[in-house]
Amino acid sequence: MKIEGIQGLRALAANLVLFFHVTGNERLQISLAGSSESPLFGTLFNQGFVGVDLFFVISGFIMAYVTHDLTRGLGGVKQFMLARLFRIYPVWWLFAGILAILSLAMAGTLWHPDAFNAAEGNGYLFMLKSFLLIPQDNLPSLNVGWTLIHEMGFYLIFAGLLFLPRKLLPAGLAVWAVVVMAGFVLASQLSLSDATLEVLLSPMSLEFILGAFAGFAFASGFRKFQLPAFIVGLIGAVIAYPLVSASMAEGDRLIVVAYFALPFTLMVYGATGLDAALKENPLFRGAARLGDGSYSLYLCHPIVLLVLPKVMQLTAQILMSVGLRASSVSFLLVGSEGIIDNLVFNLLAILGSTLCAGVTFYIFERPVLRFLNGQFRKPQADKEKARLNETVAP
Repeated sequence: MKIEGIQGLRALAANLVLFFHVTGNERLQISLAGSSESPLFGTLFNQGFVGVDLFFVISGFIMAYVTHDLTRGLGGVKQFMLARLFRIYPVWWLFAGILAILSLAMAGTLWHPDAFNAAEGNGYLFMLKSFLLIPQDNLPSLNVGWTLIHEMGFYLIFAGLLFLPRKLLPAGLAVWAVVVMAGFVLASQLSLSDATLEVLLSPMSLEFILGAFAGFAFASGFRKFQLPAFIVGLIGAVIAYPLVSASMAEGDRLIVVAYFALPFTLMVYGATGLDAALKENPLFRGAARLGDGSYSLYLCHPIVLLVLPKVMQLTAQILMSVGLRASSVSFLLVGSEGIIDNLVFNLLAILGSTLCAGVTFYIFERPVLRFLNGQFRKPQADKEKARLNETVAP
C-alpha cells in the first residue's frame, strides 16, 4: 500500500528545517555586512526547527508499520538494524566527508572551527565520534547529525522491542515512554550530565513513540477518521507554531514536544488517508517525490549554506575587478540596500540545496541503498514497505 502522504510530510519537514537555516544564515550575512535589515521572510521560519519533531514522529510511524509483519527474534532484529544502518550511514558519511574536505581547505583542519575547538580536546576523536554518530558533548562535525544520533538511539531501543510478541509492542512502547519521562525528570533533578543519557532520556523519544503507536494501529488495520485527524492535527500545529522559539529548541525541548507531539502524530496518521483523496493532484504527487530525497536535502543544505555566501562574494569581487561598479553587483552581497540581494540569496540557497539533494538521491543515495540491501538483506515481500523502510530518515 502506497503512503504518498507520508512522503509529502517528509518533504514538509525537510523544507521547514531548510528555510529555518536559510533565514538564520541570511540574518548572519546581514549582520556581518553591518546592516539592520530583516531577512526576506522576516520571522516566518524562526520556528522551522519543528521539522525535526515531525521527522521523529514520521520515523516512529514507519518503523512500527514496516516491521509489523517482521519475524520476531534475532533474525528479524538483524534485518531491521541492517536496514537502518544502510539507510543512515552512507549518505551521512558522504556529506560529513565533503564537509571535512571543505574544512581542511578553508581552515586547515578536518573539522570546521565553529564545530570544534582543538583546545577543548582531541579533534580526531571528535571526528571519529561524529562519523560514527556516537553521542558526545559537542554537536557532530556536520551539525544536523545530532538528530541522527537520536535516531540511532531510537532504533536500538525499538530493535529490543522487536523481540517481544507483536501484540505486546504497544505495551513495550508504553513502558519505554514511562521510563523516558521518569528518567528525564530524575536526571533533571539530579543535574546529571552525560551525552548518551541525554539521548536515551530525551523527551523527543516521546515523538518517536507516539508515531510508533499510530503506525502499529494503522498496520493492525485501523483506518478510521484519517482526514479529520489530519485536519485537527494541522490546525493544532499551526496554532502551536508561533508559541515556540529557537531558544526552546536548545534548552526547553520538552515544551516543544508538549506542543507538537500530538498534532504531528495526528497529521502523520491522517496523511495515510490523503492518497485516496489527492492521488491525481500533481502538487501532491510532486511533494511526495520531494519527500523521497528529503534525507539528502536535510544533510546537504548546511554545506550549500556554508559555500554559497563565499561564492556570491567571490563572484561580486571578480565582476568588480573587470570594471563593474559596486552598485551593479550589490544583488550578490547580502545586506545591500533593497530586497534583491535577499531574494537572490534565498533562491540560490533553496534551489541549490534542492538540486544537490536530487542529484545525490538519484546518483548516490538510491543506488547505494539498493546495492547494500540487495547484497546483505533478505528482500521484503511488501514492496511499498520496503520502499518506505529505505526512504525514512531525518
